[in-house]
Amino acid sequence: MIEESASLERSSESEEPNQPRSRLKPVWKTGRKRGRSRLRKTASRYFGYCCFRVAHAVVSRLPWSAGRALSRILGAGAYCILRREREIALQSLSRVYGAEKSPVQIRRMTRGVFLHAASVIVDWVILRRWSRARLEARFPEVAASVRQVASDWRQHEGAGVVALGGHLGNWELLAMFFSHFAPGLIVPVAKRLYFEKYNAFLHKLRGDLGLEIIYSDESARKMIRALKSGKVLSLLCDQDLRTNSGVFVNFFGLPAYTATFPVDIARKTGALIATCVLVKSGRGFRISHRFPYEIPRTADEAADVLAATQTWTSILEEEIRKCPEQWSWIHPRWRSTPEQPRLHVAAKQKKRQED
Repeated sequence: MIEESASLERSSESEEPNQPRSRLKPVWKTGRKRGRSRLRKTASRYFGYCCFRVAHAVVSRLPWSAGRALSRILGAGAYCILRREREIALQSLSRVYGAEKSPVQIRRMTRGVFLHAASVIVDWVILRRWSRARLEARFPEVAASVRQVASDWRQHEGAGVVALGGHLGNWELLAMFFSHFAPGLIVPVAKRLYFEKYNAFLHKLRGDLGLEIIYSDESARKMIRALKSGKVLSLLCDQDLRTNSGVFVNFFGLPAYTATFPVDIARKTGALIATCVLVKSGRGFRISHRFPYEIPRTADEAADVLAATQTWTSILEEEIRKCPEQWSWIHPRWRSTPEQPRLHVAAKQKKRQED
């Protein structure tokens, strides 16, 4: 432990992660990625897919205690190997906590982020094979919370509910618990994976739990029909998405480009907005839920959308601050900035100027 602290201090001296936010040079790349030949890309994807299927077959049959130990090993290995993702997480945490935490503390938080990311996958792969009775016996508080949240949401079936979460805690397990203890209620909206075999396999794993998945590139009418049929639309919108339907809101004191689609569809259908996340707590999990609230509906639509987006973003920030290691800091959340917008933001600003 002493050697680890000493090495962290030496490695952090040159990085100065607690320097002022404006002086931090982004480590994420901009522009087009360096191209690879089609043959090399296809071969690497098939190889990765085969490795993933073998790993899933092995890990899914492990006891949960062994799986948690394995996730710590995998997370520690990923922290050492994935240099780019480690630097993104280090910089993101430094931007937010640099004024209140030491470089050593920030590096420990970064390592915790990788340990948690590995546990998200391993926990889901193992626990999704458990029966409903076994899950309820092991996690009675979670089962009771899911039923209570579902009861609250069903009181607003006439208006509909858009449930917003984030890449905080374990979002896959949250959907799994709802599929067991409130079957047929939530409809997750997911991003389609870049490789069809990955996507088909993941879609099957989710479908086996009884989840109806809507993909973000599908028609919005499908989502509206789900809301009108009394189901709850579940979205994760806490990343810097390539969309022209977004606004900059305050997130950890920094401007973060955030999709407005959840607020837009709630405003269009009259639905309410709720927030719900599942985070680790001790040797189990707990659900944090904010009761559905109405979004502003005045004559100034742009101001209403901005205010409602800021509201749920601030709620998510509160939840992240309670357990920062459980959020996905390896995503470059502040890649888009008002001063240097990415192409999709620049296109939106150019259109506004032309109008």
